[in-house]
Formats: sequence, structure tokens, C-alpha cells
Amino acid sequence: MVADSFHDAVRRHQDFLHGRIGGVRADLRGAQLANLDIGAVRLKSAILAGADLSAALLAGSDFSEADLFGAKLERADLSGATLFRADLRGACLRHARAAKADLREVDLRPGQLEQQAKGGTRLALTRADLTGIRLDRAQLEGADLLQANLSEASLIEVKSGRADYSGAMLNGADLTGIDLSQANLAGSRLKGVNLTGANLRGASLRGADLRNAVLRRVALDDADLTGVQLEGAVMLKNLDRLPRELRTAIKDHERWIGTGGAAGTRADLSKANLAGIDLSGADLSGANLNGARLAGARLGRCLMTMTSLSGADLSQADLSMADLGGADLHDARLPHANLAWSNLGPVDLKQADGRSTGRLWRTNLEGADLRSADLTGANLTSARLGNARLAGAILVRANTTDTPLAATMAGNSAGRWQLGFGDAVAT
Repeated sequence: MVADSFHDAVRRHQDFLHGRIGGVRADLRGAQLANLDIGAVRLKSAILAGADLSAALLAGSDFSEADLFGAKLERADLSGATLFRADLRGACLRHARAAKADLREVDLRPGQLEQQAKGGTRLALTRADLTGIRLDRAQLEGADLLQANLSEASLIEVKSGRADYSGAMLNGADLTGIDLSQANLAGSRLKGVNLTGANLRGASLRGADLRNAVLRRVALDDADLTGVQLEGAVMLKNLDRLPRELRTAIKDHERWIGTGGAAGTRADLSKANLAGIDLSGADLSGANLNGARLAGARLGRCLMTMTSLSGADLSQADLSMADLGGADLHDARLPHANLAWSNLGPVDLKQADGRSTGRLWRTNLEGADLRSADLTGANLTSARLGNARLAGAILVRANTTDTPLAATMAGNSAGRWQLGFGDAVAT
């Protein structure tokens, strides 16, 4: 297939996409397009099965829903390209560049063409540059990602069991809900990744770097953690040392979250005496903690979105860097609590399929006692603060966008606010 005939096929494909007379779906199966400078073409739904696109320049192109079964994309430049729901089974992307490409919901499972004939059936992404790529809900079972660069990539709910990520760079990637069961992650770099709800059963993590990673609700049964670096990792580290009843409630609650309520049980810890407890890094989203005694509790970096904490006693509790988005804290007691860099902003309500409803659920702090609380750097966007007491609270660098501070300050008759901008405001 020479360049002229290729571009003619592309032109007729555009007519096909727009329903114009004479339009024909591009059928480029087995086409020889190696080293071709294709440019940012639109080949949505085109047939390119078995095509040779090695070292082709495809940056910015649209291959969404295209048939690329068994295609050769070795050393190809797919930077910024769209391959949404494309069929890439058995494709070879070894050494390809796909930085910031969109590969959401693609099928990247092993195929049955040339790779099988050569004695292997693994999708080849060895040493590929996939920086910032979007692979959400893609099929990557058994893929070869040896030493690939997936820094800052999004691999939410990817099916990647038995895949080889050894030596791969995944720093800062979002791996929420990913299936890495029996995968090889030996020597991989996973600093700061989000592995919330991930399945790592039977995986090899020998020598992996998981410093500052988020490891809430991660399944690690039979995983090899020899030599793993976990400094600064966010996880509930003392689960086995908690009282049996509380331990069971947390495990059931994690199962309830992970299955969307289909299994497990929502934690009901209302009015429980948990004073001084260490639950740092726990996922208590949606739990019922109304009226609970949590004075002096260690809840740093906890995930408590939409958690019910009305009337709870959180005096002197450590909630630094906790996510309390959309939580109900009305009439809660938080004097001298540490809420530095916590999130008290609104939550974007989602539909069952994960799409936004366009509605925000605001954090409720009405009537809360926040006197002398440390809210340095906290996100208070749109928080409901009616009748809250904030005398002496520290709000240096806090985000108070769309917060009715004027009405709140009127109810404080003692102390001073430390707002962190301009002069301190007397109350």
C-alpha cells in the first residue's frame, strides 16, 4: 500500500463516517504502512487488522473502535492518539511512544496471529513510552510491559492478571481497582501510585518501590513482598491489632465498598467508644459514626467521603490529610483537632456507571465546634458552616471558596481567626 492509495482510502473513509455518497469504510488489513508519516488522521472504526505500522508517525490520530487486531505498531508514535475501544488483541507496541494517548476500554489481550506463530502470545509493550496514557477498563491480561514507562498513567479497573510489569515505571499512576493478580511487578517503581481496591493476589512485588503509595483495601493474599519499600504508604497498618469486633466491622465495610454494596456490610459504629484509636489510612467512606467518641483518635489520611459523623466527638483528633468530602459533621465536636491539608470540599455524585450526575454533595459542618482547630491548607470549598464555632481556628492557606464565612463569623464572639491573608479578622 503506497502513500497515495492510503490517503485515498482515508479520504473515502471520511465520507463513510459522514454518511456521504461514495463513502467506503477503510479496509487496510495487512497493509504495509511502516515508516509512513500519516499525521493526525481520523480512522475511527477502520479495519487495520494485521497492518504493519512499524515506526509510523500517528500522533494525534483517531483510531477509536478501529480493528487493529495483530497490528504491528513497534516503535510507532501514537502520542496523543485516541484508540478508545479499539481492538488491539495481539498487537505489538514494543518501544512505541504513546504518551498521553487515550486507550480507555481497549482490548489488549493476546491474539492469535504472528505472535503465536513465533511461539509467544503476549501483547508486547516492552519499554514502550506510555507516559500519561489513559487505559481505564482496558483488557491487558498477560501483557508484556517489561520496563515500560507508565508514569502518571490512568489504569483504573484494568484487567491485567498475569501481566509482566517487571522494571516498569508507574510513578504517580492511578491504578484504582486494577486486577494485578499473579502479575510480575518485581523491581517496578510505584511511588505515589493509587492502588485503592486493587487485586494483587499472588503477585510478585519483589524489590518494588511503593513509597507514598495509597494501598487502601488492597488484596495481597499470597503476594511476594520481599524487599518492598513502603515508607510513607497510606494503608491501615495495624488492622490485626484492633479489637476483634472492630476488625470484623472494618473488613466487612471494605467488602461493602469494594462490591458497591453487593456484599459485606456498612460499618455501623454509631456511639462507639473509639477514643484514642489509631485508624490512620483506613477507608471509612460511607460509614456510620454518628455520636461516636473519637477524641484523640488518629485518623490521618483516612478516606471518609460521605461518612456520617454528626454529633461525633473528634476533639484533639488527628485528621490531617484526611478526605472528608461530602461528610456529615453537623454538631460534631472538633476543638483543637488537626485538619491540616484535609479535604472538606463537595463530592461529585456519580451514576451507577460512574458518570457524573452534575450534582455536588457539600460537606456539612453546621453547628460544628471547630474552636482552635488547625485547618491549615484545608479545602473547605462550598462547605456548610452555618452556626459553626471557629474562634481561634487556623485557616492559613485554606480554600474557603463559596463558604459563608461572613455569617459564620457573626456567631463567634471570642478569639480571632487566623485567615492567612491580610490581617487577622476579629470575631
